[in-house]
Amino acid sequence: MAWTAPMTWSTGPIVTAAHLNEQIRDNETYLKAETDRIDNNLQIFPTTARAMDTAYQNTTTGLKMATLSIVHQCSTMDTAFVCVGSTSPGTHIARLRYSEIAEGAVYSNITVPVPPNFYFGVSTSVGAPSISAWVEMNLFYST
Repeated sequence: MAWTAPMTWSTGPIVTAAHLNEQIRDNETYLKAETDRIDNNLQIFPTTARAMDTAYQNTTTGLKMATLSIVHQCSTMDTAFVCVGSTSPGTHIARLRYSEIAEGAVYSNITVPVPPNFYFGVSTSVGAPSISAWVEMNLFYST
């Protein structure tokens, strides 16, 4: 079913069931189908079970975006590396480091693209950084 351009209503014409079905029901059916299609191609996975120093693989047929939030303890020189690569555990592509002496914790956030069949993860280098949040979005994959 295709989208029907909305009518420009004026006074005088009598609105019929056919008008309403075309203008409201059919267009809402079209919009629902488009929304479902988009939902099938974009999925967000909050994965709190992800761990440091572990390689994960994008097993989908499309690009995965991984958004990570790392907690640094300010009393150490916490360093973590974000890794992505075609072999496990991946290549260091970013270093997240906090070396300021202060109280409390500091958060580093990063989003990385992970192609199909590539590995990704976060490795610890110095200190004890930890994962605060990890969200993965699958884009452009076929079901």
